[in-house]
Amino acid sequence: MPKIKKYYPDYAALYPDTPIHPKVIKALRESDRKMKYMEYDLKCEQPLRNEAGAVVGLIPSREDSYERLLEADKQFAGSAPSPEDVFFAGEEIRELHKAVAALDAADRELIEALFFVGQTVQGYALQIGVSRYVVHRRRRRILGMLKKYYEKMED
Repeated sequence: MPKIKKYYPDYAALYPDTPIHPKVIKALRESDRKMKYMEYDLKCEQPLRNEAGAVVGLIPSREDSYERLLEADKQFAGSAPSPEDVFFAGEEIRELHKAVAALDAADRELIEALFFVGQTVQGYALQIGVSRYVVHRRRRRILGMLKKYYEKMED
């Protein structure tokens, strides 16, 4: 592979009034190389050369356009929830079931019918033989109890 001549600016000429320590020059050269890498090497395709110096291929850019990757049928992370979101949602559901399990049987039956089965207040009232207003009041009372349960959990 051919030797590439490295160019480093003459820092003594750039800063004539400032004495520059060799460690500072070394740090400046390293930072210049990092800047070149960030500005050029990441963004450009690099030629791959054989021993004779002829270009035999290209090393692709490390920064790729979204459109080109889509055309190449590359997969991207989907819009699925993160593992943390899945975990916390599961924890919330477990806490909800624990809170509902702490209710007495009649209250638990009402909550399960209205929120888990999807019955209407009027339909549930007809099923158990009470007025819609009684079921509505019971639902508000139970939801208030569940709210207090969650407020205690937060403290």
